[in-house]
Amino acid sequence: THSPTILGTLELNYEQIASLEPDLILDVRSSGDEERYRRLSEIAPTIAVPEGKDNYLTSTEEQVEMIAKALGREKEGEKLLAKLDEAYAKAKENYPQFEGKTVTVGALSQDGWGAYVSGDARVDFMAKLGFTNKKEIEDQATGSYYVKLSDEQLEQLDADLTIVLPIWVDTKEVSGNPLFQKIPSVADGRYVIIEGDYSNAFSAGTVPAILWAIEKLPPIFDEALKGG
Repeated sequence: THSPTILGTLELNYEQIASLEPDLILDVRSSGDEERYRRLSEIAPTIAVPEGKDNYLTSTEEQVEMIAKALGREKEGEKLLAKLDEAYAKAKENYPQFEGKTVTVGALSQDGWGAYVSGDARVDFMAKLGFTNKKEIEDQATGSYYVKLSDEQLEQLDADLTIVLPIWVDTKEVSGNPLFQKIPSVADGRYVIIEGDYSNAFSAGTVPAILWAIEKLPPIFDEALKGG
């Protein structure tokens, strides 16, 4: 078997995609941009985001169902989702202390600070473990998967558990930020900075990534909730 060719997902190289001569293109979790869909469709039949969905808000369940249907393998898709449900149920059973705890999932990128809202894979992951995304963040949602936060709003990331992802910035830009350090949950030690493979698994929203994340992340969250 050949190793897969890894493609960029935000900025697509259409020539590179065409050179691979695909029979089918799966682009089920993307920006939903019509120009992107048109250009991909010129290369091969393309399964894009569901109608009415855009901006990376296709759920894991929708992704699996769409891909399974496109490949004519609905039964395998159902089995994968059942396996996922089972893994979440086991994690909730092992960590009942997560139930009802508030969480914020923030990020720092070159564009500044922000936080994810329901519909995003990361927030959905936390919800399925029993956490509740903080209402103050949820109330700012405008249909996107993400809300921007100014430096002055950074304290809104305070919750029972604060999670932050450095996106193309050095981790020290998060941990060394004085305003970040002043967030009550951070000052109390109830925070996790997720990076590397952990960040990729936490963010991808695919079945293999989620199964790996369910195994690796709950013990880290549990330890962080204890503070200190």
